[in-house]
Amino acid sequence: MIEIDRSKENEKHQAKKLLLKNFKGDRALEVNFSSCTNIYGDNGTGKTTIYLTLYLAAL
Repeated sequence: MIEIDRSKENEKHQAKKLLLKNFKGDRALEVNFSSCTNIYGDNGTGKTTIYLTLYLAAL
């Protein structure tokens, strides 16, 4: 599930929260976004999964 702020004040339709279950090897992943969120970590920790999910949601 991706929660998106679609209010009139937010013309960019910013993602607020990302919830993943059983996607690409991650049993459960929750990410809360702010106006500027940096995604970093060691190899194999799910960074690409977050980017892929956001990309697929934007299609």
